[in-house]
Amino acid sequence: GAAGRRAPPRRDPLYNGTILDEPCAIVLRFAESWLRIGSLEAVARLDGASAEASETVAKRLVDLALTGPVESMPEVQQEQLLHPRHRKLLQSSAVAGFRSHVNRQLSAFARAVAMRTGRTVAHWMSFGFAHGVMNTDNLALTGETIDYGPFGFIEAYEPERFVPNYSDDEGRYAFAKQPSVAAWNLERLCDAVAVALEAEIVEEPVHDDGNDDSCPKRHPRTSRKTSLDVAGVTGRIRNAVREQFWHTYNTTFVRVMARRLGIDEGSAAAISQIHEFLRLLEATKADYTATLRGLAEAPWFASASPATLRRWRYRLRASGQRAARARLWALEDFLSRVDVVAWTQWRAQAQHVYSDGSSYAVASRIRGLSGANPAYVLRNWVAEEVIASATTSVVKDEAAGGADEGLSMLLAALRSPFDVHADAEVRGWSHRPAVGSERVRVSCSS
Repeated sequence: GAAGRRAPPRRDPLYNGTILDEPCAIVLRFAESWLRIGSLEAVARLDGASAEASETVAKRLVDLALTGPVESMPEVQQEQLLHPRHRKLLQSSAVAGFRSHVNRQLSAFARAVAMRTGRTVAHWMSFGFAHGVMNTDNLALTGETIDYGPFGFIEAYEPERFVPNYSDDEGRYAFAKQPSVAAWNLERLCDAVAVALEAEIVEEPVHDDGNDDSCPKRHPRTSRKTSLDVAGVTGRIRNAVREQFWHTYNTTFVRVMARRLGIDEGSAAAISQIHEFLRLLEATKADYTATLRGLAEAPWFASASPATLRRWRYRLRASGQRAARARLWALEDFLSRVDVVAWTQWRAQAQHVYSDGSSYAVASRIRGLSGANPAYVLRNWVAEEVIASATTSVVKDEAAGGADEGLSMLLAALRSPFDVHADAEVRGWSHRPAVGSERVRVSCSS
């Protein structure tokens, strides 16, 4: 939801001294949890006289994050996403190697966070989304992000260069760096787990002479408290978290991209096909979202070359399907720039990746891809257009209770981005952007 006020505040949105009066609103957001990786990292960084308090607070924060048995978390149950080396560990009554040292919930909890984060980032990379400010304070322990500021969707496919945040001069959070940044954030989670482990004390039984050693009994006078092997335990958790993240990320990315390209994710050639396509796309700098949508909408034969696509577009124009024709603009760019030999080889290999190599099966699969490739994403120039329209509406009628028409259209398109919306097509939101639209960038105050 959102709450607004009539008196506009004065802001310097571009940090250049240009003060503007802008309408404002408070956006209310909901999340499964407001605990972030940064919440634990901040506590883990306390030192000196605060070390003991830091350990206690970190332990309590981790306990708070474990609002229920970790074993009941759906992600922990989904063995197909778990790294093979850790499947049995989560099912055992005590994690092997940690048995006398640590509550296994800590290890399962950390891996669950890694799993959720890996899945989230894989979807971002699959659909061209760049968060913009991926610090630890903006990644929740639930694997969500709860801060959307200077984000953006990549247009011309230049993954190393696309930095949506106007303030990120060094490109720290460039699109291509998001998986490695997420992995770095999870390392900070492991640092916090290490601090929490410092607060753990384990009682180790000592046997009485009269007792059978095969059946030890604990007694207050025959037990001693020992500290955990924190370094060893943390090292094992850190390795497990690292492997879990990359396994989940790679598995999810391949699954989503295979569906977008219409290839069999179980094929041995699927991974190479995906990366080769992305390599070709980067070489052409064609639009990411629109090229994939074009491949989904065009028949298989039409994507063979610029000439075949031109013939198909002519047929669409002749039949009055002008909007469908306009949506093929990025595919036309791609085919006109791509290495012909490499693209022909890719198509030939793709023919064998499908479960049925017949031309009919390939064409049928391509025609069904619209449900995996959105026609609309929130491009900066589209958002700017709608914001300008909504701002004008507010200025003209401060008492208006309804939303701006353009905003309503945009919300409808983004709620079902895989469907074609007549109003969005009239506004050209899936068509070739105007020259200069790529210069619209955002910052943390946008």
